[in-house]
Amino acid sequence: MINEIEIIDNRILELEQQYALTLEYIDMINGGMEDPDVTIEQCQNRLLVLSEKRQALIDYRDTIVWYNILGGKMTTLSNEEKISIINQHKKNVEYSKYNLQVSLIEENAVTSPDQDAIDSLNDKITEINKKITALDAEIASLS
Repeated sequence: MINEIEIIDNRILELEQQYALTLEYIDMINGGMEDPDVTIEQCQNRLLVLSEKRQALIDYRDTIVWYNILGGKMTTLSNEEKISIINQHKKNVEYSKYNLQVSLIEENAVTSPDQDAIDSLNDKITEINKKITALDAEIASLS
């Protein structure tokens, strides 16, 4: 178990480093660096993908930990435990949403905001809001 969790944690760290580098790249583009092959929107899409991959690994790691805590037996989780897991997942979705909101602030701050990028960010925020609504509904059904 330890080795597998260490491998997952290392992969999560790698994703977080890629995320930070992508944020730095966006800052460089906003600072005037031009790269004809990469747009801010592509970078923002990469941030979303990295965030989703990170969350999937965290969820997988948590499953392994719970499995081992339960002595290798998958038992039925109580509603309280399910709500706790959903709340953890919801928090990570909220992080993704906030990152998009920060990107939206940055895009609106430039002299000539890219309307396509703004529309794309707003669409992604709308999709995340739908996920949050679905998670809230699941919590309500378990309460």
